Amino acid sequence: MLEYIEDARRALNAKAYYSALCFSLTLPDVCAQVEYPNEKTVGVRYSRWINQFVDTSAFIHDQSMLNGNDFGRFIYKIRCSIVHSGNLDLNLKSGREVNFQLINSDFGDGRALAINIAAENPIIELPICDLITELLGSVEDYYSSKKISRNLRNILLC
Repeated sequence: MLEYIEDARRALNAKAYYSALCFSLTLPDVCAQVEYPNEKTVGVRYSRWINQFVDTSAFIHDQSMLNGNDFGRFIYKIRCSIVHSGNLDLNLKSGREVNFQLINSDFGDGRALAINIAAENPIIELPICDLITELLGSVEDYYSSKKISRNLRNILLC
């Protein structure tokens, strides 16, 4: 698992942002399978893991910004859009598509998620480097704290 985390970090350092993002969005799937083995719905367990183990305070200062979507569900929708559809089109509870934009901001600049779903042309802006770094750090912390290498190896080999 650590080699996957390091590979994603190398991609980030090489400014291969979409490669790093794809990898950092898929690693929580593995952790969620270990944490919630009886939950068969991928979106539920992924969202739950994100909400429990990822520090969202750097991104969300006001939960109402998500228009009723929790952060885990929001990240799950980003993951599905990128991994399965190869795009960043999101359809949140507003019932319409939301333009999604990743911002290449300097790491740690404190910029939060910017979202306004009520606007005529809603836009979500999310600092990509900060998101990748937070996701990878959360996965690494989880992996280290749970000492789950054998369980992860079994899941990854399936």
